[in-house]
Amino acid sequence: MSQFHNVTKKQKKISTIIIITVHPFSERDYVRFGIDTFLENGYAIKVFVIFPMFTQNYADNVIPEIKNGIESKIISSANKIRSELRQYSPENCMIIMNCHIVYNSLKLYRVLKEYSIDYSIVNLGSIPAIKNDGSLKSAFIAAKIKRYIQLFSLRAVCDKFLTILPKKYYWLLGVTPAKYYLVGGAIALEAPFGIYFSDKTTIINAHSMDYDRYLEMDAYTFSVNDINSKYCVFIDQYLPHHPDNAVSYGKSPCSEEKYYSALNIFFEYIEKKFDIKVIIAAHPRADYSLHPNAYPNRTIILGKTNYLVRDADFVIMHNSTAISYAVLFKKPILFLTTNELIENYGGMYNDSISTFAQYFGQAPINIDTDYSQLSEIPKINEKLYDKYINDYIKIKGSPDKKIWEIFIDEIEKC
Repeated sequence: MSQFHNVTKKQKKISTIIIITVHPFSERDYVRFGIDTFLENGYAIKVFVIFPMFTQNYADNVIPEIKNGIESKIISSANKIRSELRQYSPENCMIIMNCHIVYNSLKLYRVLKEYSIDYSIVNLGSIPAIKNDGSLKSAFIAAKIKRYIQLFSLRAVCDKFLTILPKKYYWLLGVTPAKYYLVGGAIALEAPFGIYFSDKTTIINAHSMDYDRYLEMDAYTFSVNDINSKYCVFIDQYLPHHPDNAVSYGKSPCSEEKYYSALNIFFEYIEKKFDIKVIIAAHPRADYSLHPNAYPNRTIILGKTNYLVRDADFVIMHNSTAISYAVLFKKPILFLTTNELIENYGGMYNDSISTFAQYFGQAPINIDTDYSQLSEIPKINEKLYDKYINDYIKIKGSPDKKIWEIFIDEIEKC
């Protein structure tokens, strides 16, 4: 139940759920957003994709029909969202916003206020945020300045303004606070940038989307044809080709040739040094049939990251939210960076990787430099792992149920 607001007034039953998301809605999202759960509980589902409000490079990435007749509708402007929302009664529909308040989405949030439609904001994938706590060196400050120069635009200036604008003044933007705030982990309650909630917002304590997959896990093991020896797992992020980079920056943070070459040389070192096989847990949006030389002669497995991490000796990664599995299964972690990740985007990726590593008392390994001194895999720190679970995955005492079951339980109290 909300720690801020108790709903006492009986309201009309919500019959339609409208999911608004930036990125193309895939079968993976169909699962992550609990579409079957909503349908089983009698809700009509609509999906609006606002990708073109952020970039023009969207046509090839959109799949209109997702599954079971659920289609995603492309929304390219505030006027188009207006014409769509006119079809629904504000009393009987609920918007699930998978997009925070930023420059490109601000008009959309104003339309929600204009039509008096309640919305729920989702914050289920928080990760350690880069903070200047006084301990950061001048190189970090220089990288921040370089980043703002590289990314300078009206959008960047407005988004920076939103990071410092206190939430109590968000009403000046012409928007209303969320009716529900669905969170995973305690950090989500620290009023993050772009999320407007108030003392009238109902806070729903759930957990990260990865924790849903964790709850679903059974005793599944891989066949001997897939893995027949002890192994460690690399959590792939598809960095040279990830489509989200087009939305945010228009280019990749690293080149295919340099990135995969450095990774494979490092993996060979790990295999010889620790007598262990490196398996690739492919990113859910990766298609390595298009890039067959990325991981030559290596086992690449898609859609089984949770199981791969569970049975691995240790985990190798950058800054993926799939770190949740490593933490939940108490696996040692090696964090990697590269020269390109340090230099490009003003060092954004490297800053994030370093923040992850620092949380667990480590420094990332730059695989473009000499790492021959790596003689052992870091041991886990139980206290830090438990703290990460509470901060970023699941607040202690929150229900061990699927996210959208928790959500439906709450909205049906009204």
